[in-house]
Amino acid sequence: MRLFFKDEKPDAKEIHDGVSKAYGVKHPEQIGGYEGIFLFTLLDVYISERVDDVIALSPDFSETLNTLLVRFKKEDYGEVTKDEEWDNGEIRYLSSSPGGMLARYNTDFGVIIYESFFDMSLLYFEDEDVAKIRDEQNLKEKSTETLKTSLERLIEMEDEQPGIIEHIMYYEDMELPPCPKCGSGNTAVVNVGIVRRTLYLAAATRKFHLRANGRPGDYYCNVCKSYF
Repeated sequence: MRLFFKDEKPDAKEIHDGVSKAYGVKHPEQIGGYEGIFLFTLLDVYISERVDDVIALSPDFSETLNTLLVRFKKEDYGEVTKDEEWDNGEIRYLSSSPGGMLARYNTDFGVIIYESFFDMSLLYFEDEDVAKIRDEQNLKEKSTETLKTSLERLIEMEDEQPGIIEHIMYYEDMELPPCPKCGSGNTAVVNVGIVRRTLYLAAATRKFHLRANGRPGDYYCNVCKSYF
């Protein structure tokens, strides 16, 4: 995977002043969809190794990819479903981040997918497996929420314990009950048994509480330290 395209960031003040003058309003940023219309940019665009290999054999393919990015910015998402097109619109105009957008384009070398994640986007062939990249990006986003360790450390854990990122995401995605004692939603599932994998899980996510033995309850509150 390598960086293929870096979008130029617009001058927000210049655009604000221009739109303000054109619309005759003092605060154009309050216009619904303002950011999606006037400030939308692509997250750094990477290409998969396989796409890069095709470019090495056929350099003109890079121009094809650039054309696809232009189409994407013009809201031409190629062969997407109605639901995917609707989701793209909601993300572009209503979300604070362009992560989660998807496009699907037919090319002479096969179907190319454009997918945006937390802080990057990727061009890859439809039959490629990008689950690891997707999981890493999800974890990076979650690191600002309940994760307890850095993305770099998580990748090291994955090298030592294959599949652990998926295991961490399993706990991260859990909907856990709030603590009945203090009312906090910062709770965890109680697990018993110390091995390297469970130690890594406990080190990675606040939703996994590890004990050497004994289970005082099914859940643990990270705030008031009680079991329930």
